[in-house]
Amino acid sequence: MAVLLVVISVSLAGAAGVTAMAPMSASGTNAADATAPAAQMNNSTNMSNGSSMGGDMASGSMQNGSTANGSGMAQGQGQIAYVRIGHFSADAPAVDVLVDGETAFSGVEYGDVTDYEALPAGEHLITITAADDESVVVFNNTVTVNANQAYTIDATGLLDTGNEEYDFVSSGGSADAPYTEGGEAVVDSAQATVGEANETASVEFNNGTTDGETITIDSVTAPEGGFVAIHNLSLQDGNTLGSVIGVSEYVEPGTTEDVEVTLFEDVEGTEFSQSELRNNSNIPLIAMPHEDTDDDEEYDFVASNGSDDGPYTADGGALVDQAVVAVGGEESETVSVDFDNQTTDGESVTIDSVTVPEGGFVAIHNASLQDGDALGSVVGVSDYLEPGTYEDVEVELFEGVEGTEFNQSELEEDSTLIAMPHQDASEQDIGFAPLVVQDQTQPPENAAAVRLVHAVPGIGPVDVTVGEGDNRTVLFDNATFRSATQYVEVPGGEYTLDVRAATAANNGTVVDSYDVEVENGTSYTATAYGDGDLDGINLNAETDGQIASVRVAHLSPDAPAVDVYVNNETFVSGVSSGTITDYESTTPTEQQVTITVADNRSAVLFNQTLPLMATDYTIAAVGQVSAGAMTQFTPLVIQDNGTTPDENTSAVQLVHAAPGVSTVDVTVEQNNSTTVLYDNVSFSNVSQYVQVPAGEYDLQIRAATSSNDGEIIDTVGVDVAGGETYTAFATGETVGELELVVEEDD
Repeated sequence: MAVLLVVISVSLAGAAGVTAMAPMSASGTNAADATAPAAQMNNSTNMSNGSSMGGDMASGSMQNGSTANGSGMAQGQGQIAYVRIGHFSADAPAVDVLVDGETAFSGVEYGDVTDYEALPAGEHLITITAADDESVVVFNNTVTVNANQAYTIDATGLLDTGNEEYDFVSSGGSADAPYTEGGEAVVDSAQATVGEANETASVEFNNGTTDGETITIDSVTAPEGGFVAIHNLSLQDGNTLGSVIGVSEYVEPGTTEDVEVTLFEDVEGTEFSQSELRNNSNIPLIAMPHEDTDDDEEYDFVASNGSDDGPYTADGGALVDQAVVAVGGEESETVSVDFDNQTTDGESVTIDSVTVPEGGFVAIHNASLQDGDALGSVVGVSDYLEPGTYEDVEVELFEGVEGTEFNQSELEEDSTLIAMPHQDASEQDIGFAPLVVQDQTQPPENAAAVRLVHAVPGIGPVDVTVGEGDNRTVLFDNATFRSATQYVEVPGGEYTLDVRAATAANNGTVVDSYDVEVENGTSYTATAYGDGDLDGINLNAETDGQIASVRVAHLSPDAPAVDVYVNNETFVSGVSSGTITDYESTTPTEQQVTITVADNRSAVLFNQTLPLMATDYTIAAVGQVSAGAMTQFTPLVIQDNGTTPDENTSAVQLVHAAPGVSTVDVTVEQNNSTTVLYDNVSFSNVSQYVQVPAGEYDLQIRAATSSNDGEIIDTVGVDVAGGETYTAFATGETVGELELVVEEDD
């Protein structure tokens, strides 16, 4: 499968639980209050109560870094994008979504939005099918997604947009448009002779399949006998002789059905360079009946350079019928119509065959269509036809065309008529189609960001307001169907959203109202959806861009290199002791995390199911694996989400990962004064973030005492930049091997 799903779940490091905003319901309450559990650690974290490092670092109590929601999608990570699916097509069944031919989402129900899934950035073929039935394809097209971005693909509109009534004329051509192929309406013309039937030449060649060596003509009428030649499309470029790729045996005068033609042989005057049609392709071909003008029952048209055995004609041109054949595969149902010359009583005509893949009608036009009169030329229309192929479709003339009053009741003379298949489609653009929107992954810290997706087919633009009268505020102005507004920032809290018919003054009639609750630091998409009934509009609100980032730090001094697996899939390989990997983006969910000795899957060091929220994490392998070790090997899971400092300030947290070193304090000397940064941090524990002015420092790592004046174990120089956050890892198996490794957080 082309979708790369790199997912890892971990528990929070031993700090207070963090509450995640669940998707909002229309009632304004959270669908679920998900509180992340505190991590299981060897010892509880003893947070520092030391002095501040603001200004000259001698002014008071330490400023603990507050929790910030990391976007988890920073530039520079792997070439991965994140995609989720929303199903808002009211008459579509549950759907499966395939990416590049492989199932990525299964059984997505109407009104649901999936979790994000990871896939490589770039162009992908997205196919939406009925759930568990890939033969029912409702969308198949390419979508491009960029690295480190999140997207929602919403299924919108209706599969069935028609009313089973022919409204093409009455709507002025805006509803029930003709089926097209290559940008042109699909048509077939015939000569309708009023009176008694006379046998006239005709050919019926319908779409079908072929082994590439033979073709079957459904029916041919050759009043004087003759042949049926098969031409390729070069005939349309004037290549009358060179386009012949096969010809039937001689057919006796009259009508013959199922005429088989062998291709690429027995065409006198032609030598072929191929023996069959190319496999696995759909090829248009043209059938042309020919007379036997020299009465020798041999096809001499090519060999005589067109002077013998010329084609039967109709309306001054060669009589032909075109079809598309599927070579070496299944017949693809495409629109087609076959309308042969016929004798009529003047009150009705018969369409020999029509295929309407999505259902519709066959209209009969008179010759004024050729002069551009698309509406006034309609002289009859069939009943509604369900999707499929029909033969011998009778059409009554001069009645039943809504929007037209006829001044005659039957054909009064021989006429050229044109058959045109029409769709059964609303005049509005409400057919099924996906809406691809890019989701915000870095919401404002002190506000909520909200946008609106209008997915209600058949209703016009809407405004969304909050408040009443003079206190009314417009959130979204003139939102149109199948579109997404820009994000709007609002203070976190509870709101009543009034959805209104759009007006210039934003004071239109309120269609419905919805209670919602939003939190600062979070982005939301509110999707209005329904089946077009104003009384049945629903509102779905989802949290956007909730992506996590994870890195692995191997800090166990005596453990071998390790591999990390997620749900039995490799996450990182061969991480040696002392290595800290880059962050990798992933979706927040619960997964099985396994750590093994590198290249030895059976040597399991850790195996546990862990939850992950939408933020940044470090999985630090700490402790020892040696027999009789004082500390146990375990992953220490750290939430890297310190406050975002200003451009002149840095934020740093301390991780104690040195098993042979007792509890420590960390101080710094400045201006003949000692400032405590971290107080009483024990092995396998993590401090809170401390904000400090950007710059260079000599950190004193001390044996912990109540007065923070213990023996200095080591002094380490560090340099931290403004606007950045860092994690300082204290590593080493003994006091003599103590080392401080400082890494910039995501």
